[in-house]
Amino acid sequence: AIFAMSSNLELQANFADTIKPYLKVTNAVSGMVLWTNASFKVMGVATDDEAVASVDFSLNHGTYSTATTNGIQWNSGPLMLTPGTNFFTVYAQATNGNFSATNTVDIVYAVSNVLTVVTNGKGMISPNYNGQSLRIGENYSMGATGISGFMFTNWTGSVNGNAVFSTNKSTVQFMMESNLIMQANFVDTNRPFLSITNVKSGMLWSNATFTVVGTATDNVAVAAVYFSLNQSGWSNAVTANNWANWSTNLALTPGSNILAAYAVDTSGNASSTNRMSLVYVVTNQLLIDVEGRGTLSPNYSNAWLRIGEDYSITATPASGFAFTNWVISTNFLGGVTTNKPTVQFMMESNLTLQANFAETAKPTVGVLSPVSGTHVTRPVATLTGTAKDVWGIAAVMYQLNNGLWTAVTNSTNGFTNWTAMVQLSGGTNILKTCAENLGGNYSATNTMTLISTNAVALQFSLISKPQNGSGLNLNLTLSPGLSGRIEVSTNLIDWELLTNFTETNGDISIYDPNATTPQRFYRAVVP
Repeated sequence: AIFAMSSNLELQANFADTIKPYLKVTNAVSGMVLWTNASFKVMGVATDDEAVASVDFSLNHGTYSTATTNGIQWNSGPLMLTPGTNFFTVYAQATNGNFSATNTVDIVYAVSNVLTVVTNGKGMISPNYNGQSLRIGENYSMGATGISGFMFTNWTGSVNGNAVFSTNKSTVQFMMESNLIMQANFVDTNRPFLSITNVKSGMLWSNATFTVVGTATDNVAVAAVYFSLNQSGWSNAVTANNWANWSTNLALTPGSNILAAYAVDTSGNASSTNRMSLVYVVTNQLLIDVEGRGTLSPNYSNAWLRIGEDYSITATPASGFAFTNWVISTNFLGGVTTNKPTVQFMMESNLTLQANFAETAKPTVGVLSPVSGTHVTRPVATLTGTAKDVWGIAAVMYQLNNGLWTAVTNSTNGFTNWTAMVQLSGGTNILKTCAENLGGNYSATNTMTLISTNAVALQFSLISKPQNGSGLNLNLTLSPGLSGRIEVSTNLIDWELLTNFTETNGDISIYDPNATTPQRFYRAVVP
């Protein structure tokens, strides 16, 4: 400097400070560990070769504020961070007006929230962030894969019940938000399975009602079982254990009934339709009457046969019989006749059949005692004999001396053995016997002779008539060993029993208290 000296002249030399102050943030650097609190105090140091006048800072490009200093140390005081990255800038100013370089620090306020991940259907999530705290505002991704029987459909996201996005990509990209719920949706592709367990197709049933039962399963859950009978509308079956078992009552129609059933799961998938035929057999008892002897093949007598179905029976005669005809009727009334041994018929209610066999064999009859030519010392002979037939004896008859044929009445075993009392005449008696079987055939006539040497038979005589006019006393003289009955008549046509006599020798006295009519006839009868 050039100057002229004068009195009291003062000179001043000024020097400009060119050194910038120094500033450093000591408790935060860019990329520092995430901060999880909304409040943060930034601290640091600031120096200068002269003196630091102030330290000024700004948060997120806002207005600069002056930090608090204590010597070379300074702090920003509590800062209210916003979620995510916060931009903090700070610089120092020296007393000489020089400014330090601006120091910038990124402070990441990591606000976290628990993510809820749910699945609709069955599948796997990778990685599965369910229940984990994730940083709000940051981006994440998850992948969804359906398990066997399920297929991934879409992702949906919601916050507080409001949908925020949806995507059908299996890998979802999302930014974390508070109260975020992520849902992976899988659709069930497996069809349920249904079976009918108590019916085999074509099974016969003899009742108008039937309870069908079955099972139904699914990889998730069965929602319903539906059934249809004879192509009618579909109706709901019932269950007591979530369709593990199901049942329904059916009202069958005669003949074949078609039952169809299927199951639906909670995803709407339907099983294959299971179809079965159930035959409702309406039956009625067939009654067969056999006249004569023979065999039936097959023998449907009293069997329950299916109405509306065709059957046949063959009739074969037994030895000594010949087949004649079949009679087909209702309740054995009327009907049609066929002479063919094999009858064809359709079963109906109250149907009756009659197989007729005619007996061709003849019976046999014989007298065991007395033998032909026997001399009998009394006028009564007791015959004993036998009769045989392949079916049965209807009657045994005898004829004495070409008189009327008389039926034998004394037998306890169907004339296999029989007896008869015969009143003989004096001298030679011709006795004939024959038998008739149940088929109306007669045996050969058996002829024998019996010689009676005692002609005494039965003889009535009047003893007396009481003086008062009521009743008669009679005497009956008879041969020894005779048994019989005394009958009385007023017209010789109608006879009534008066008394019996048995095996009495000599005379019998008889009293008839009713002998008051002008004429009265008596007779003694022996077998």
